[in-house]
Amino acid sequence: MRWTGRNSTIEWVFAFEHGFAVVHGQRDIGPTWEIGQPIPMNAFMSTYAWDGTQRRQDVALSGRVVGRADEVVYAIDSGSNPSAETIRIVQVPVP
Repeated sequence: MRWTGRNSTIEWVFAFEHGFAVVHGQRDIGPTWEIGQPIPMNAFMSTYAWDGTQRRQDVALSGRVVGRADEVVYAIDSGSNPSAETIRIVQVPVP
């Protein structure tokens, strides 16, 4: 688990008409974290053209990604409280 706090892991890869997006996350595991405690995650998205040309790198997302549509990725925004009772779904454009 501590490895995932120092390194990101690929969570999603989405294909779009003009390229693809790679969503990766890094867990926020502090030195006092213990097994069984919730683990906040920082999510990022990098986008590429189909020829492999990088378009955007490590764009911070508001929360965990839950899906995609035409040229957008949907992410959960629970504000600063990951256990909030209300959430907001945000659209992140994929250029």
